[in-house]
Amino acid sequence: MTDANFIIKNGTFVHEMNGYVRFFGGKSSDFGFVGLNRATGNITTYHIKPLSFLIKKAPNTFSR
Repeated sequence: MTDANFIIKNGTFVHEMNGYVRFFGGKSSDFGFVGLNRATGNITTYHIKPLSFLIKKAPNTFSR
């Protein structure tokens, strides 16, 4: 829960995915993703997503 709240506080909101993302750095292009419930704003999911997934879901936000 601490990591998810860190991403919400320091990440970028992606409207298309209704959640926050934050780059983890390193050699891979992995991002932490925290999904929110549209009605309540509560955290519904927290996991790692590759950049390729984010480009498919939110191409206007993640373009090359």
